[in-house]
Amino acid sequence: MMDKEKTVELLKTVSANCELKPLSDCLALEQMFKASLPLELWILLSFKDGIIGAKNSLSQMRIMSLTEIQSAPQELQVDFPDKGLLPLIDCLDNDFLVYDVARQNYSLFNIVDEVSFNSYSSLCEFLQKKA
Repeated sequence: MMDKEKTVELLKTVSANCELKPLSDCLALEQMFKASLPLELWILLSFKDGIIGAKNSLSQMRIMSLTEIQSAPQELQVDFPDKGLLPLIDCLDNDFLVYDVARQNYSLFNIVDEVSFNSYSSLCEFLQKKA
């Protein structure tokens, strides 16, 4: 579970570019992945404008919507639930930030090669390095 300081840090890091919206159905993702998700994921998925990074920037990333996450296995042709990976952020070039349910950490995942790389202990760590 993420401590209060990291939660505040995450909100400050992401909220500079996003508007908050209510999100009550993160429970559907927990059911889909048969796991409790950390608070920082609930916070991330509650942002309305899912753009991270400067507009018109090559390093721009996009937070996936709940619908996109749920349909990712079909749309991206990767069995994310079977792999225990929850896709969260489209980082371009077929790379996605994923939450590894078993390891309880984050990594980048390339959907073409189906390879995970660059592990992160928290969303804050990822955002500080990428955003």
